[in-house]
Amino acid sequence: METEELTFIKRCEIEPDLFLLFKDINGEFRVVEEGNYKSFNLKQGEIVNGLVRSRGCAGQEITELFHPYYKTGEVYTFSVLRQSSIRLNEQAIHILVIQNNSGDEFKLKLEEDYVFGKGSQVQCKLVEQRKGRLIFNLV
Repeated sequence: METEELTFIKRCEIEPDLFLLFKDINGEFRVVEEGNYKSFNLKQGEIVNGLVRSRGCAGQEITELFHPYYKTGEVYTFSVLRQSSIRLNEQAIHILVIQNNSGDEFKLKLEEDYVFGKGSQVQCKLVEQRKGRLIFNLV
């Protein structure tokens, strides 16, 4: 698989699904289902990186898009929206819901039951991007 620079062209519908259409640096078109990448809020002409792999005689396909703003390994500031805990097999799982300045929400799984006030600021590091899902850890 190779990382390619892709230019976002437009959203298109092939009933019943929505797709994102891109063009690579050689002028070849690539598509990916919009589903997990909807939160990227791509604008026409915006450039993103994506993993592309060959797929036999069918050409090449996008297997992963990387967020145009968030970069793996970087630290970002978010506002706390809420937190909660759920019990699963006698074990508590602690969840922190955070929000960026654009209103996008992300969920963090916490190892311990920290207490954060609504609206407080937290620093989070992007540790992984997987199929449009951004995985942050508290710093």
